[in-house]
Amino acid sequence: MCIRDRLLYALVTPLPPLAPFFPAAVLNQEWFCQITGLPVQAVRCALMLCLAGAMWRYFRCYRLASAAPLQPVHRSISLFVHFAFLFVIAGGGAMTHYLGKIAERTVRHEIMYQHYLASAHLQKTMHHIKRFGALLAGEPAVVAALTDRTPASMMAVNSELDRFQVILGEAICYLLDRTGMTIASSNRDSPSSFVGKTYAFRPYFQDALAGGVGHYFALGVTSQQRGFYVGQPVRAKTGEIVGVAVIKISVDEFEKKLPSSISCGVLSPNGVIFLANKPEMILRTLGPLNAKEQQEIIASQQFGKGPFRPLFTSMPQSEQVCDHGGKKMLFHATAGPLPDWRIFSLEIPGLQLASYRLLAIAATLLCALLLLLGYSVWQILLRAANDLAISE
Repeated sequence: MCIRDRLLYALVTPLPPLAPFFPAAVLNQEWFCQITGLPVQAVRCALMLCLAGAMWRYFRCYRLASAAPLQPVHRSISLFVHFAFLFVIAGGGAMTHYLGKIAERTVRHEIMYQHYLASAHLQKTMHHIKRFGALLAGEPAVVAALTDRTPASMMAVNSELDRFQVILGEAICYLLDRTGMTIASSNRDSPSSFVGKTYAFRPYFQDALAGGVGHYFALGVTSQQRGFYVGQPVRAKTGEIVGVAVIKISVDEFEKKLPSSISCGVLSPNGVIFLANKPEMILRTLGPLNAKEQQEIIASQQFGKGPFRPLFTSMPQSEQVCDHGGKKMLFHATAGPLPDWRIFSLEIPGLQLASYRLLAIAATLLCALLLLLGYSVWQILLRAANDLAISE
């Protein structure tokens, strides 16, 4: 009974939580639960009780216990060792569970902090561009170009757009009239010039023409480059809105500020991954979309013509474990820089949790080995004293 219990416990004990390396990726606690229908912790507890009973029976039958002179001492110390061993095992299990909870909270706080830093950087950059958009819309040359349309005013506004483009670096600055037609742009000399193109369908133009501030993440219709757009209303001296000044910046700088230790990105309200630190995730959907949703996204022209391949087989919720390319991934999502936009991240579950639990298991094994070592030394001394007592 004792040998069989030890063999069973030896087979069950090494089973770790799911981890991305061998053998934990194949032989793990989840696999054991699927095969047997029982949690490995319950099986370990039952086997440990069997081992404790077998040890008790063994020590009671041990020949040293029959030595009359030292029988009370042996019985007391044996009882102490049994209880100490059970205490070490129970304490180790409790410590493993406690450190596992600490690891879960630590991972959650780290991810929340990384999301907060990414969102703060996005909001800071967006606010910076909005301020420049307001400055551009208030320039006299911009107002004159929309009201006069003379060659001199167009030359002056082109110079002004170039100046703002130099200040902002990779940005594109352009001017739309009330119909949404581009009358001037800082990229007028490039093959993908915006001049003469109509962007009346863009929400940033519609919001600015209504008197607000338009801001928009989208894939460029002309340039086919992802960008962040800010539209500011241009007002004449009478207060009438005569056009919209727009600044478009590349999203490359946004993506550089995303955490690099985990898969992370920015998710649109309709589930399209617009920003990501992994290129293979860009412009994919988080979960599968039906035909109507696909057509709505394509009709908006915000993210191109698709197709929008799903990252997961179903739309995940925050703190949910999902299957991604045959790997289990934990999905986290928090509020993003724009309303209904979210910052998300994917991480391998149990990786840090396993390290915390391994520390507790190692400490438990060390205490158990020290206890058994002390007990073995005591048995050697007791045997010598017992032999001496019998000989006398």
